[in-house]
Amino acid sequence: MRERKSAISTSLAAAVIIILVIAAGAAIYLYSTSAPTVQTSTTPSSSTTSAPPPPPPTSSITSTSTTSIAAPSFVTQNTYVAEGPANFQWLDPQVSYYSYDYGIIQNVYETLLWWNGTNGVTPIPWLASNFTQVTPNQYIIGLRQGIRFQDGTPFNATAVWFTFNRLLVMDGTGATGTHGSQAAWIIQQLLNKSLSTTLSGAAQPYNQKWVKQVLAQNFVKILGPYKIQINVMNPTSAFPFLIAGEWAAIVSPSWVIQHDFPKAHGNLTAYLVHQAGNGTTSLNLPQSGAKAGTGPYYIDSVNPTTYQVVLKANPNYWGGPPGYAFGRITPRIGTIQILYVPDFTTRLLDLKAGKATTIGVSPSDIFSIVDRNVYTNTGKYVSVLPGVAFYGPYPYYNTGWLNFDTNVTDASGKLLKFQPFADLRFRLAVSDAANITDILHTVANGLAEQANWMFPPGTAPDGSFVANAKTAWSYNLTKAEQLLKSAQASPITSFRFYNGTKIPPGVVDNSFGPNNPKTIPLDYQIGDSVTEKILTTVATNLNQISVNDNLGLTFSVVPIPAGTLYTLASEHQVYTYWGGWIDDYNWIVDWLGPMFSATGTYFSWNLWNVTVLNNLVNKASEADRAGNVQQLLQYSTQLGQLENQNDYYWLHEYFLYFWVGSTWVHNWFYNAEFSPNADYFAAMSFAPPASS
Repeated sequence: MRERKSAISTSLAAAVIIILVIAAGAAIYLYSTSAPTVQTSTTPSSSTTSAPPPPPPTSSITSTSTTSIAAPSFVTQNTYVAEGPANFQWLDPQVSYYSYDYGIIQNVYETLLWWNGTNGVTPIPWLASNFTQVTPNQYIIGLRQGIRFQDGTPFNATAVWFTFNRLLVMDGTGATGTHGSQAAWIIQQLLNKSLSTTLSGAAQPYNQKWVKQVLAQNFVKILGPYKIQINVMNPTSAFPFLIAGEWAAIVSPSWVIQHDFPKAHGNLTAYLVHQAGNGTTSLNLPQSGAKAGTGPYYIDSVNPTTYQVVLKANPNYWGGPPGYAFGRITPRIGTIQILYVPDFTTRLLDLKAGKATTIGVSPSDIFSIVDRNVYTNTGKYVSVLPGVAFYGPYPYYNTGWLNFDTNVTDASGKLLKFQPFADLRFRLAVSDAANITDILHTVANGLAEQANWMFPPGTAPDGSFVANAKTAWSYNLTKAEQLLKSAQASPITSFRFYNGTKIPPGVVDNSFGPNNPKTIPLDYQIGDSVTEKILTTVATNLNQISVNDNLGLTFSVVPIPAGTLYTLASEHQVYTYWGGWIDDYNWIVDWLGPMFSATGTYFSWNLWNVTVLNNLVNKASEADRAGNVQQLLQYSTQLGQLENQNDYYWLHEYFLYFWVGSTWVHNWFYNAEFSPNADYFAAMSFAPPASS
């Protein structure tokens, strides 16, 4: 899991997507040669691989005045003010792996391929002028001419060569110095995995010899000033998506070298040797601004104390690709202010007063914006605030769940004798003890949908999502009682260590009763009101069963700060914790290894090592490499079915996204493949509301 695609608090997801780093592993398993479509020229086309994009947003506005409305201060100042409870981490596209950062980065930097308006399933040439797959291992890409970076230097093949090799030699190193923790693996998976910390699990030397090995892979070969050849060792049908992500955004070699390592004197190789395994860059926190992208906005300033980010319109922006869904791109809003405002009341007052253009709102606060009675009676969200619009809710590619852990240890690493969730009966008893649909309706206020399949709606290719999938669990307290009584009558005496060997008898003692009471803590992150309600309901119901049947079990609900909780989870010291996944790219392979391989993101924390799942992941990988979509779907469906039978993850919800802001904003649109909470500012403009 990575910051863009990691565990997210249910109660915050729809508003600001506060992302947590929850694992050192990543989706490193499945890559191939056929499937997602990509525009090969500048004329857009529609995709047939997944669900169609959502329709243009509609909002409910209470104002019915037919007289002129005074413009808010942000309109008169031509400044878009976005207030939210989250803050940036790092703003270098080759360093960041965080959803919030990507919402800024996509307005400043651009990629070879990107998304055509609301279409999040068919990337089109963006900085590229054309894109051709010659063989499964080779692509020829033409580059647009006449584009300049914000510093005035030209965009060309050298800039592409520099950017991708910069990503590769930095090796997913964050600004804190942790190697392999960031997004580089997404491109590294195409190449020699032994040169990747993330993919090999081995430390890299980061010396000149190692850099030479990285460059010798010849990932980007320059064929001319505006023509490149991409060479891959491990073909992947998801390739177009991989180079459309923010980690692949092209940066100005001149600006970067001058500000990161001026001693290189423009020598690109010397810079790459210096930057090997080094995540400290000038673009991470450019307090005085940065002009290293080709995008419609440049970074004017960043305040590391207040977390304010100011963007300014790029007066020399090239206009975007011909055929873009919304026409030629000309940034009309001069300034973008992105503000960290942790208090919701303050944000709401600023929105009402016309100081904020848009604000982050959690589902639990939504009735400060929309009419509760209308929602209760019709399920619709209608704004009750004059001049405030509510757009959504919209689906995006995510799933949330409760992790059940096995091989749980104490702080010293010693295996605990009581391992309740190694027993399927305990997992199912917990999963049967709360009505998820009701809780999502009453606590998440309908801004999440109940999940019954690991892979969310819209996942490509078609057939990845199974709408009517059956699970072994449902809200059924009678069944939960029967399961706990069965677990008491015949407790498991052994299961398997994470390495696959059988645990000897006597090491585990899962017995319980009135003379042998056991407590099972159910942990959740502080502030996650939805998971708190789910687990509190579970504990209340199961504790009552335990009292009625004299089982000697106590389920306790334990709030833990998010960082602490995920540290404990990574050290295998919790029985349960909330988790989730947001796609890195919309293709089924991004879900299989991380969730079901023993070395994947979650099982490496939860310490499940299930042979049949490992084998299916490998078979799916082979099918994908062969371009056999039918087999890929067959194996992914089997993985989903085994999850639904064995309850390794208690699936909870698919989060929904919504936008709350001023009705003076026009041309806002939603794309499911954007990072959550990411707006494309260059498409928007200010104008009086339609009702004024």
